[in-house]
Amino acid sequence: QTLTNTLRNHYAYHDLIDQKETVLGLLLKSVARGNETETPAACDAIGLIFITLGPSAEDLRDQTLSSLKTALGSSSPSPKTKAKILQTLAMAEFVTGDSVETIETLDYIGDFFSDPHSNPTLIEGAITS
Repeated sequence: QTLTNTLRNHYAYHDLIDQKETVLGLLLKSVARGNETETPAACDAIGLIFITLGPSAEDLRDQTLSSLKTALGSSSPSPKTKAKILQTLAMAEFVTGDSVETIETLDYIGDFFSDPHSNPTLIEGAITS
């Protein structure tokens, strides 16, 4: 608890709280564009937002998961980029979801990998990232 409070005070937690919808919206737009350089960086930043805000980011969860799932469904991202999106999806769910929501997301991720059209590079990228 003390470590969490120290990190929050040191890493502009309060500034992020005030701007969380704006910052997250911009990052989700970056993910939606599907750029191979921009998307992984945006995913890393989204993950950091969820880690920084912790359970207080629950109000951002639905919008984020929906946008990430949409990005996964598009044909443009490479397998490594899709792996990064899956990692971000799992992280956001882990930080904010309850047990039922987490199981639903894990089922979604499992279905994604069990799809017979899944690219082996996607699975390799998810494992190594």
